Amino acid sequence: MALEYYARAIVGLRIAANKLTEKKLTRACSCAVQYDEKNPPNFCSNCGGSFMGESLCHINGYDGRSIGDFPVIPSDGYFYIGFFIDAKSVDNAFKVLPGSFKKDIYDTVMRYAPDLWDEEKFGLYAILEHEYCSQHC
Repeated sequence: MALEYYARAIVGLRIAANKLTEKKLTRACSCAVQYDEKNPPNFCSNCGGSFMGESLCHINGYDGRSIGDFPVIPSDGYFYIGFFIDAKSVDNAFKVLPGSFKKDIYDTVMRYAPDLWDEEKFGLYAILEHEYCSQHC
């Protein structure tokens, strides 16, 4: 098994990991019991367990992989949204960004998750990544 390192350049927004999730009140049991959504019971009449409970869910607009058309990439304890270049090979080492790239990212974040935008967290980031290869890389 080999360990391969490569550089990742990111032009975009750095987001703290805890900002992409929120606690929501959701069904705790999976019983097919009818209930009033405005005033749910504390306990399930079928199984006796808690009817509602807090769950950690993705914020609106984030599906676990992207926000709008932009991928969200985890690295070094943060998440990044924007344009990425993985320099694993010379063929992938260059990318031309559209002239409106900052506005495109800003518009997407403001449309789906406006609380994430922080002008001070927008920039160019260089990350050292690694992956394990079962054979020679």
